[in-house]
Amino acid sequence: MSPAAHRSPEVAPGEPVDGSSGFPVEPGPGRLQELLAGYDREVEESLRQAFGSDTGTGRVRVLHNRLGRSIAVHDAVLASALCPLLDDLPGGQPVADRLRRGCEERAELLERFAKLTRGVAATNVYPVSGEEVEEILHRLDASFGEHRHDETARVAEVLSAAATSTDPEVLGALMAARAKRAPTRTHRAVLGRPRSALVSGVYRMIDRTSEWVDAHHGWVDPVGPVSPRRLALLELRRQAVMSPPTVRGLLGAYDSVIAAMVDDLGKARTAQEKADAVHRLSAAMVIHDSVVGGAVCPLLESVPGGKLLAARLRGECHQRAELLSAWQGLSARRRAEDLFGAPDPEIDGLLGRLVESFEGHEREESLEVVPFLERVPDEAYRTKSSMLEDVMWPWHGQGPALLALRMAGWARSAPTRVHPTLVRHPSSRVLRSCFHLVDHFSDYWNDSVLERWLLPPRPGRPFSGVDREGGNRPDATASPGA
Repeated sequence: MSPAAHRSPEVAPGEPVDGSSGFPVEPGPGRLQELLAGYDREVEESLRQAFGSDTGTGRVRVLHNRLGRSIAVHDAVLASALCPLLDDLPGGQPVADRLRRGCEERAELLERFAKLTRGVAATNVYPVSGEEVEEILHRLDASFGEHRHDETARVAEVLSAAATSTDPEVLGALMAARAKRAPTRTHRAVLGRPRSALVSGVYRMIDRTSEWVDAHHGWVDPVGPVSPRRLALLELRRQAVMSPPTVRGLLGAYDSVIAAMVDDLGKARTAQEKADAVHRLSAAMVIHDSVVGGAVCPLLESVPGGKLLAARLRGECHQRAELLSAWQGLSARRRAEDLFGAPDPEIDGLLGRLVESFEGHEREESLEVVPFLERVPDEAYRTKSSMLEDVMWPWHGQGPALLALRMAGWARSAPTRVHPTLVRHPSSRVLRSCFHLVDHFSDYWNDSVLERWLLPPRPGRPFSGVDREGGNRPDATASPGA
C-alpha cells in the first residue's frame, strides 16, 4: 500500500493542532491552511484509490481519469494563487520556489505518462508499460508527500509570520476561481504563465476535447447504467410474452412484479435505493394501469354486468394517476438525497396511499375481475375495434386468448409516465403509442448510442465533489470555497 494511505500532515513544533484536520487553529493562517488541506485531500484520495486498485488497467484508469487531473488542477492552483502570495511575504520566496519545483517534477511525470497512453487503449497500457506506470505512481506519491510536508511546515511558518497581511477568505475565493478555470492536464505553457486566464482557458478547452476523444477510446466505460424505469419495463415485457398467455396469468404476473417492487421499497435503506425503487414502482404501475384501462375495461364495458366493475377499475386507475402525477411533480429535477435524505411526511404519505391503492386493487382483481372474466363466453371477448381486426386479421380468433394477446401487446407499447390526456382517453391506441415514444426518448436517452457518442461519460470535475450529471460523487471531497 502507498504511503499516501498512512501519511498524516506534519505541523511546526509548538503549534496547537486541530485533531480533525491536523492543522493549526489560529484564526488567520489556520483557516488558510484548512483551505489548502481541502485541495490536498482530493489528490490524497486519488493516490489511495490508484494504489488500492487490484488490476493494472484499474491503476492506469485512475491515474488517467482522476489522479492526473487532480494533480494538474492542484498544481495550477498552487502556481497561480499560493506561490504569488508567498513571493510577496517575508521569507516566502524560497518556499514558493520549492513548491514550483515540485509542480514541475509532477508535470514531468504526468507528461511521461501521457506519452505512454497517447493513442493507446486503456487495456493495452499496463501490459506493455506496467513497470514504468508503477514507477510514475510511486514518484508522484513521493513528490506529493514532500509537498504536503512543505505546505504544513514551511508554508505554515510563512503564513503565521504574516498573519495580519493575509486574508484567507480572499485567497480561498481566488483558489476556487483558479480551480474552476484550470486545465485538467499538464501543459508547459500553463506552467510558464500560471496567472494568465487566456492561456488557462485555451488549454482547458483543449483538455475537454481530449477527454471526449479518450472517452471514445475506452478510457471511460461507455455503458451507462440502465434506468430504473427501463428495468421495470423489461420485467413487465418478460411477463407479457409468457407462452401461452392467459388473462389470469398476465394479471397475476403484473401484480406480482409490482408487489416485489413494493417489497424492494420497504427494504431500501439509502436514499438512492429508495429513489430507484420508487422510479421502478411508478413505471410498473403506469404500465399496469394502461393495460387495465386500455384492454381490460373496454371488454368489461361491452359485456352484460361488466360496466359497474369497469367503472370501479377506471376510478382506481384515475386515483393512482393523480398520486403518480403528484409524485412526478415532487421528484422532477430533484436528487435522491433531497427526496429521501430526511423523513418527509408528504412523501411518506403519498407513497403510502399509492401502495394502499394498489393493494386494494390487487384484492379486487383476484376476487372479482378474474372470476368475472372467466365466466364471460368466448364469443363475448370483442371490443369496438374487433370489427377492424376481423378484416385485417380474420384468423385471430376469439376467447380469453385474444384478450391475453391484446394485453401483452398493450403492455409492450405502454408509456411509463402519467399523461393527463391519456388518462382521459385510456383506450386510444394513437395516444398510447405517441406517449410511449415520448417516454421512450426520456427514459432511454442516457442509454442511447447517439447520446453516448455525443456526450460520452467523462471523469468528474476535480475538487468539486459533483459529477457531470449533477449528483454528489461519493469518492470525492468537496473543496472549501469551491
